[in-house]
Amino acid sequence: ALLEQLDRLLGASLTELREKPFFPKAVWNRKFVAGKLECGFSDLLDALRYADDKTAAALRAELMRAAEPWLLYGGRIPAEYDPLLREDVRGRSALAAVTSPTGKVLLTYRPNEVDYAIDSCCWEALRLYAVWNYARICRRPEFVRGNWERIRQFYNLIPNSHAWPLGISFDSYAGIRVGNGLQETGIMHAGMCATARMAHDLGDIETRDRAAYYATMQLCGLVGAMSANSYLRDHRPAVAGSTRDADVQFCEYLRKIHYVEFNENGGLSQNVINPPKLLNSISSYIMTQLPEIMRPYKEVFPGKTEDFFMPRFMTSANLRGQGPVTPKIRVYMLRTYPKSALELLRNQPDLNGDLWRQCANVCAALDSLGGISYRKLWTK
Repeated sequence: ALLEQLDRLLGASLTELREKPFFPKAVWNRKFVAGKLECGFSDLLDALRYADDKTAAALRAELMRAAEPWLLYGGRIPAEYDPLLREDVRGRSALAAVTSPTGKVLLTYRPNEVDYAIDSCCWEALRLYAVWNYARICRRPEFVRGNWERIRQFYNLIPNSHAWPLGISFDSYAGIRVGNGLQETGIMHAGMCATARMAHDLGDIETRDRAAYYATMQLCGLVGAMSANSYLRDHRPAVAGSTRDADVQFCEYLRKIHYVEFNENGGLSQNVINPPKLLNSISSYIMTQLPEIMRPYKEVFPGKTEDFFMPRFMTSANLRGQGPVTPKIRVYMLRTYPKSALELLRNQPDLNGDLWRQCANVCAALDSLGGISYRKLWTK
């Protein structure tokens, strides 16, 4: 029954790719951001391992036709998409380039030359992962080979955003901070892993080794953020007179274990920046469930991960906040949970018609029945 359900979803995805323009899937906040594709894109790509040969081949062909041209697109965005975009993007090239003092070209989406700071590195890391995953699963190594210089320019943005000896980065919201936000850390780790793999396949040893180093540094930051719980409780910067003090105290009561972000302007942790929303949001904990990110959450600090996702019925939905745990989270991030992946799948909403995310949930349920772990997603 699960395979039949997945077949229907893959068939509908194939029809969608053939009949609808692909560009809107990469629009975020009225900007063309190819990295925004990654989460659902990877979900669909991963589902191909369960598809029959004919369906898988048809989906690969449609992704090559519809998606590949946009993954690294740098030309002017066609006027037909103007209604989807903000005015300062329309009629301009899709990419902005900055040259570092050492002559390296740093590439990112427009208008990110003035927006978001460290978030641009997050989105470009997702682009790098999407490119690697697409080329691997759709058997398109020539796509990476023919665009390697441009791919390296997206990669250049990430190491050039940090003062690595000091372990600091700059964010337009938080100011100077130690490492990155928890969202960005795991994503940049995965993006660096993807870059190292592509470089290895192309024989670019210098880029491979540097990307592997930066991937390791991001993991160190991830562990640091997850290990600062006791420090935060002893040195909480919010004062008793703060308008958010009640929310902060309740969040600390609600979450005995949580993570910390050290920064200059926004406070020390998400529960100080915006207690109900950020501390309890799945996306503030793990924004996209890439295999490389799920592994440390499940293996290095499983207790903290399970504490975050465990249902809490003694408070309102506003402060509970996580939303439903998906089968994907249940299988790849959690050792224990009150419901199985199959039970969660039966209670999942239609995800606003998002076919790719529905594919991921069915695949996770199938994996749970077959004993397939997340390791198989990126080592096969």
